[in-house]
Amino acid sequence: MDFRKILFIFLGMFITLDIFLVYAWNQTQQAVTAPASALDIVNEMQNDGITVPLLASDKHTGSYVSAQADNSVLLDDRTSLDSSWTVRVNNGLLRANLDQLIKLGNSKTKQIASLEKLAKRKSMVIKGDEYDYDSVATRQAGKQANGNKVIVFSQKVFDGKLFNSDLSEIRFSINDQGELVSYTQRYLAKKTQLRDPSELTTEIKAVTVVYQYNEIANNQKILDTNLVYSELTQVDGDIIYVPSWQISVQDTSGKVREQYVNALNGTLLK
Repeated sequence: MDFRKILFIFLGMFITLDIFLVYAWNQTQQAVTAPASALDIVNEMQNDGITVPLLASDKHTGSYVSAQADNSVLLDDRTSLDSSWTVRVNNGLLRANLDQLIKLGNSKTKQIASLEKLAKRKSMVIKGDEYDYDSVATRQAGKQANGNKVIVFSQKVFDGKLFNSDLSEIRFSINDQGELVSYTQRYLAKKTQLRDPSELTTEIKAVTVVYQYNEIANNQKILDTNLVYSELTQVDGDIIYVPSWQISVQDTSGKVREQYVNALNGTLLK
């Protein structure tokens, strides 16, 4: 075989080998220097004995929202409620005591379904169609001093997500017979979107942020996550709310607490 031809064959082989080695080295460097992905961190959490539900990486959008705790709406509309009730409004809090108790059902599921229908009736709740059942606030409420159970509905923002605020809640008081005894209501008015919606931190990323801030310890359990609007600050009478991930964590004793991550910038809310 011609010597020049053999030389070109070997030269081509060496060039190909060099290209492969450079590519392999680059891949190795990327694997070493790249930050851990959210999935890697979830795997680390599971190795720490943390129970993690299935987390989504779906994209959501949201924006800052302003609102005002308005006493006038409840004052002006209280006369639309059932005339047989005792209704008072003081400092933005409406209290309605029922003269005749309303049977909701024996199970919690039936009680929630009954309250959803009741809230849409103008003679029962002021602007009730703006509220929805809030499972986390209900869990936090527990029972009243008199032993009655509390089911909480919270106001909805423009995108259907709930306000995470006691200024936006209806608290229904239910006795052991599954009857509605009374309720209190607060209302946020003049809701305004402060800028165009932007893409939010994903659910899986928010959970890893809480873990990286050492707010989830070994062998604890993440019960659920919800995208809500939490109070950020107050400016000239307006309350500014930010979309946030609400992450419920249960410790080894069974106690549950909520952690919040600002969904606009991915930082922990204190």
